[in-house]
Order: sequence, then structure tokens, then C-alpha cells
Amino acid sequence: MHITLDDGSVLSYVLLGQPGQSDQTTMLLHGFTGSGDSWREIANRIPSTWRVILPDLPGHGKSSAHGNLNFYRMETVANNLAKLLDQQGGKPVHLLGYSMG
Repeated sequence: MHITLDDGSVLSYVLLGQPGQSDQTTMLLHGFTGSGDSWREIANRIPSTWRVILPDLPGHGKSSAHGNLNFYRMETVANNLAKLLDQQGGKPVHLLGYSMG
């Protein structure tokens, strides 16, 4: 799955569980050179009634890379992840990350 951001770039993600199935949402953020798939083994251990979002952070996995360095700033990435959560109805959210995530 993916969302298209305001600048036309793409943020790819995997969604486990379904919106409305639970009010529990977990977003797992991977580290540098990883992808959302880095979390697959952990994600499969989270209760199946929870919604789990595994995004590919900008420039990783199937998400767009960008020539504008502002695209990679923490504030921009956080805002884009918030847009993803808004789209999935996943607030509040449990966040878990490692390294860059």
C-alpha cells in the first residue's frame, strides 16, 4: 500500500489488521538501510486484532527518494507519518523504532 504526499512522492507501507477492528495501532519504524519488512517477525507476534503499520521511511524500501533534502528532515518525516496515521485512523498510536527509526 502507499500514500501519495503533497509533493507527489510516495510513502509505502504494509498494513496488518484492519481499520475499525481495534483501537490499538502500532507503527514500527525501521533503521537506516532497512524497510518496514525488517519488522515482519516482530509484527507477526502482535495480537492480530491490533492494526500494525510498517512504513518504508523516505528513500528506503518502496518509498520515494527525493532530491530535496528537506524531505528527509525529522519534522517532515514525522508530519508525513502523521498523514499516514490520519489516513488509517490510527491515533493514538504506539510507536516503536530502532536506530534512525
